Amino acid sequence: MNKVLKKSKTSKKKIIKIIKNTKKYKVKLPIKFKSNWIKALKSGKYKQTTAGNLLDSDGYCCLGVAATICEIGKKHLFGRGFLTNVNCIKTDKKNILFNKIRTRIPKDLRDNSTLQEDLASMNDKGDSFIKIAKYIEKNL
Repeated sequence: MNKVLKKSKTSKKKIIKIIKNTKKYKVKLPIKFKSNWIKALKSGKYKQTTAGNLLDSDGYCCLGVAATICEIGKKHLFGRGFLTNVNCIKTDKKNILFNKIRTRIPKDLRDNSTLQEDLASMNDKGDSFIKIAKYIEKNL
């Protein structure tokens, strides 16, 4: 990439932004979930945090909003960074929260750490919920 940058007039930041914006995921979220998530992000109901948590005293991350519309309780989201880190997740199938997460959060979101990292990164760098909703609408 450095050789390309030396020959190009485009800055490294711009190239990274172009690559990021053209990245497509082989992910198809269920239509109802996707629609509800986008609607929730655009609603203004959720205050946004950029502190790297699903939920904290300042508000929600976009992933925290996703968990909330899946009826994962606030106490399980507080201070956690990714859906795979939600409080009390265990491999014990009898764990009620584990079962809620496995059945309520779509697999393509729940099990895709790269997608979660990219969405969390957009959120934490300050992209608005509106912008993130448009990204989800276009790419997922």
